[in-house]
Amino acid sequence: MPLAPALAVGVVSAFFSFGGWWDVGKIAGEVKDPGRTLPRALLLGMLVVTFVYIMVSAVFLYLVPLNKVTSNETFVAQAGEVLFGPTGGIVFAAIVIICLIGSLTALIMSAPRVYYAMAEDGLFLKAVAHTHPRFGTPANAIVIQGVIASFLVMIGTFEEIISYAIFIVVFFLGLTIASLFVLRSRQQAEKSVVLTLGYPVTPVVFLVLVALMLVLVAGRSPRGALMGVLVVLAGLPVYEIFRRRLAAEDKQSPQNLQLPEEA
Repeated sequence: MPLAPALAVGVVSAFFSFGGWWDVGKIAGEVKDPGRTLPRALLLGMLVVTFVYIMVSAVFLYLVPLNKVTSNETFVAQAGEVLFGPTGGIVFAAIVIICLIGSLTALIMSAPRVYYAMAEDGLFLKAVAHTHPRFGTPANAIVIQGVIASFLVMIGTFEEIISYAIFIVVFFLGLTIASLFVLRSRQQAEKSVVLTLGYPVTPVVFLVLVALMLVLVAGRSPRGALMGVLVVLAGLPVYEIFRRRLAAEDKQSPQNLQLPEEA
């Protein structure tokens, strides 16, 4: 591969392994002392994943040199075959599947809570704000998540789905980090946000890397990146409809109605 496409493939694959750390923030409302707990969880989690990723990659590359790699998708299985023969390939492939199921489990916990919060704020269908009577979970939101995921699996390959999702995810990560500059400029910043170590160098470096990754992903899979952007843009008019409906309901609420002055 030429350098740029090869970097894109490598960056996307590595990012997919590290991706998901930001989802911890979505359950901040259910965590004790989130201002103290979440930064520690994020830092410790990233350090552990980084160490494991580097060690596993080094072992696999030792077992299967790049000139012997026959497939990106079955690379782990090849390493298993080198160690333990054909049975090892099957076992290592099963380990990959288990890891993916673990990722899905985390997303099933975090992502539906975004839909639930939107519905709670009146920016999505009210039914999505309902919780399961027994388990207290956002069951309707979880169903929506499952339907969307199943649809994506049916219409695209693994690489296409990753490119479609990662481009827009990275873009919004960049927007989130850029918002730190706005929040830090406000008078009540210390009460509303967790102060970032190394500010402003840390977020600036992060944003530069985000921009680089967006260029690589878009260059490697322009169709997937475009689809992600179109899906988000399609949500804007839907959001506007719900926002206007919410504003109209607020105006008609009893606390906003002015009583006639007494004679």
